[in-house]
This record gives sequence, structure tokens and C-alpha cells, in this order.
Amino acid sequence: MTCQEAVSMIDLFLDDKLGLKETKAFMDHIASCPDCQDELEVRYMVRVSAGAFGEEDLPSYDLSHLLQDKLAQKKKWLRRMNILYLALLALLISVLAFMLIYFLF
Repeated sequence: MTCQEAVSMIDLFLDDKLGLKETKAFMDHIASCPDCQDELEVRYMVRVSAGAFGEEDLPSYDLSHLLQDKLAQKKKWLRRMNILYLALLALLISVLAFMLIYFLF
């Protein structure tokens, strides 16, 4: 993935609108590209700050930490989806093997 592609996907990532493959490719790129990490962090901070605009108490928390939490949650989601995919694949193979054995014998 190029930096241009990754930057174009930041808003989709922050809105949770990327699919499994796109999320993995995006996160792999972000993990290895400091420039794209910075762009992601800036856009995330702008979004969170803009969402708090007009409220009496602006957020006093560490926005960078919140972004790291979001990235960690996405990593967990990717892991769960991979496990689910493997489990479904194993189930499908088991069913096909059962059907093959049943109809051959």
C-alpha cells in the first residue's frame, strides 16, 4: 500500500467503514510508516476535538492514548475475524469430509 492510498483511507478507518482486507493492509502500512501514523494521529485529534467543540468542558484526556486504544481494538477485531474465518473453514472442510465419507460408504 502506498502512502497516498493509506491517507485516503484514514477517514474510512476512523468511521469503521473498511473491510477486513482493507483494515489489515491499512494497519500494516500505518505500523511501518511514521508519516502516515502522524497524519492518522492529527486527523483523529481533529475529529475528537471537533466533536467536543461547543461543550462546556473540552476533553482533558490524552487523545494520542485514545487513538492507540482504537488501534488496539482494531487489532483484536482483526484477530477475531481471522479466528472466525479459520473456524468456518474448518467447519466447511469437516462437513465436506463427512458428506464424502457418507456418500462413498
